[in-house]
Amino acid sequence: MNSYELVEIINHCLVEVATKKNFFEAIGYFQKINEKIQLRTSEIISVTEKDKIFNIANSFRGTLNQLISKEKTEINLFPVYDELKAVSELLQNLFKKLSPDDENHLSILSSLDKFTLYYQDHVRLYTPESLHKVAGAAYELSIEYNEIISTLSLVVYSLSAANYQKADNEELAEFIFGNIKSAIDYSIKIRCLIEIYDRVAAKLEINPNHPLKIIKFETGSPWYIKVAGHPITLTIVTNLMIAGAQYIHASYTENSPLNTIPKAAEAADKILKVTSQLKKAGLDVEAQERQVNETISILAKELNALVADQYQMEINGKETKVSGSSDKYLEQARQTFIEQQK
Repeated sequence: MNSYELVEIINHCLVEVATKKNFFEAIGYFQKINEKIQLRTSEIISVTEKDKIFNIANSFRGTLNQLISKEKTEINLFPVYDELKAVSELLQNLFKKLSPDDENHLSILSSLDKFTLYYQDHVRLYTPESLHKVAGAAYELSIEYNEIISTLSLVVYSLSAANYQKADNEELAEFIFGNIKSAIDYSIKIRCLIEIYDRVAAKLEINPNHPLKIIKFETGSPWYIKVAGHPITLTIVTNLMIAGAQYIHASYTENSPLNTIPKAAEAADKILKVTSQLKKAGLDVEAQERQVNETISILAKELNALVADQYQMEINGKETKVSGSSDKYLEQARQTFIEQQK
């Protein structure tokens, strides 16, 4: 296997894993619960009076039961099961190709199996105890996944620049994200980016032989992503990202809720200019008004997930950022996403 083939194999796996939206949403959901559990546990440990310990524990048990009730309506069980299996198979196949005799990678597969087992128990029992177990397993899995992504990114980083050769019918784009904390976050961003690209390409009836290619990425602070794709499609995608990020950043104030891109097609189109860009690219938007409006609503949702929690971004060399406290901005973004999930 030469270095070009190695990069292709890794990138294919990472892109496929990144599309497993339900998997990452479930992991993220249970990670947040694990954080709450750890905070409340620390609170209990710091208290010495038995009555207070009992009251805190009893109150927290009630909180966990409320979270369980909320979970039943928010997480679709079957896609999570399917995607857990798919992620495990993708990683197993990757490891077999990269290092068939190396057992060091078994740790993340074990973490996946553990999370799957605890998740199956939890959806059967739905108790605070089962929630505690699956939340802890999600935390362990995220650590393992972050380590794997960091390792693979070093491999791709060291090889891709030397191996990639730009085709005549491809355009390049570079993105710098100021607020990506983990490989889980990164995977969600890649999924959103691919979804936006695919939606635009589908509207323009671009040949599926022109998929978005992730040709380089660097972990750390900030995270860097370099992609290649169909010129017209990628130009529209970068324009949408710039317009969306600038709108959110420009409308930010410390004393009011965060303005995200509206879901309504007409309002979103005034910000993103989707219709005019598709029309300029040759699409008969009047003949497909309903379908175009549906696409605009989906693009708005994906763009919010891609850029709204980034207090600073660079999109193809164009920087956009908020004025004021990044910490306050991120807290507003977090609260906004919580409200949108209700």
